[in-house]
Amino acid sequence: MILPTEVPSNRTAATASRYIQTGLLFLVGAAAVILLHLPELMAAPRHNPVTLVLAHLFFLGFGTLITFGVLGQMIQVITGQPIEAGHHKETAYALLVPGILVQTAGFAVWMPWVITVGGALVVAGTFLFAVPFLAPLAKHRRNDRTALFILFALFFLMGTVLFGLLMALQLEKVWSSWLFLNGFIAHMLLGGLGWFTGITIGVSYKLIPMFTTSANLPDERVRRVFLLYNGGLVILLTGAALSWPSVGLLGAGGVLAAIVLYGLDVRTMLQRRLRKHLGAGMRQSQLAVGHLVLATLLFAGLLAGWAAGAPWVATAAAQRLLVAAGMLFALGWIGSMIAGMLAKIAPMLVWLQVYADRAGDPNLPTIGDMIDEQAVGIGGWAYQAGVVLVAGAIAAGSQLLGLAGAAILLFGVVLLALTFFWVWAPTDVPQPASAPGAPETR
Repeated sequence: MILPTEVPSNRTAATASRYIQTGLLFLVGAAAVILLHLPELMAAPRHNPVTLVLAHLFFLGFGTLITFGVLGQMIQVITGQPIEAGHHKETAYALLVPGILVQTAGFAVWMPWVITVGGALVVAGTFLFAVPFLAPLAKHRRNDRTALFILFALFFLMGTVLFGLLMALQLEKVWSSWLFLNGFIAHMLLGGLGWFTGITIGVSYKLIPMFTTSANLPDERVRRVFLLYNGGLVILLTGAALSWPSVGLLGAGGVLAAIVLYGLDVRTMLQRRLRKHLGAGMRQSQLAVGHLVLATLLFAGLLAGWAAGAPWVATAAAQRLLVAAGMLFALGWIGSMIAGMLAKIAPMLVWLQVYADRAGDPNLPTIGDMIDEQAVGIGGWAYQAGVVLVAGAIAAGSQLLGLAGAAILLFGVVLLALTFFWVWAPTDVPQPASAPGAPETR
């Protein structure tokens, strides 16, 4: 990893912090939507305004913004050299945040032209952020598989937002029957599997060994998961686009195999760690992999039933099971992994932003001292309990249980968000002797 003294300026860390803080606010908003509108979330997800609002608050507002915040520093870790790209990230932020807000407002009141305007801003911000990183990642694609994971994920993300904008353009009038029938599935596969799961798997091969002090896995194991996962996803997308169920199932099998192998790799990395105490954040990341496996198995069962023409797939219970699997995938897998990793990443970014020019000063706090581990643990376990209760309640059709789970989930989210925000709170640190009168805050 790049050492703090090798970072040329604090600007990258400050921009990353802005992305992360905004993403946390979107997460609180998403959790509030679940509590306030749980009955509507139990309905079929397609063209469901509440589901669409929640999905875009969570996936774009929370997941993508925080991932973008982390990505700039992560790419420097991979390439081994700083990338001065502050201006384009700041402009992208100025486009993305209003775009997400406008788009979700459009879904809430169901005004297609508002959705389209917000979608256009999101597309512009996404491309502005992603494109400058493509060439540096491509240069390192052979000597670092994580670079290849991120490169593919960024392409999938650009495809995701483009599909979303195209679908928004035909909300008032259908101009493409293929897009109407297949666009929603392609949008979900590109975003959920191509962008979020792809980049999370790739980055975790780098971050889990870093945060647990364990050796990196052999390159062939990472390459095997990469080929199975991305190859399977391309085949799955092809089958969905051409309405070839057998091809889609073949691709889904590749994705499922890759996820199982990834889960085994995570177990191996954790077994080989030198640091026996995982910490609250890493425990949440560990649970996230379990949510991913469970959600994938549920999706695979529904897909197999659909391909076989089973009548139960068209029932209300199957629709609820689909939404429950989506909750496990979104909140359980993506949310838990991001929150868990953030417990390590947020203090590191703040340290770089505030103390990088004083590296080596014995008066400085360590990265571990900058976050309340106990609060992360309490908030994390409340979050996990809320996810399980909400998903189980939706599958069972129990609104009362779902409301209880949503309240617990919101409590966990708020506690985690406050804990992470506290990392940025001003702290008095003794100054070096050469500058006795200068105040130090962050």
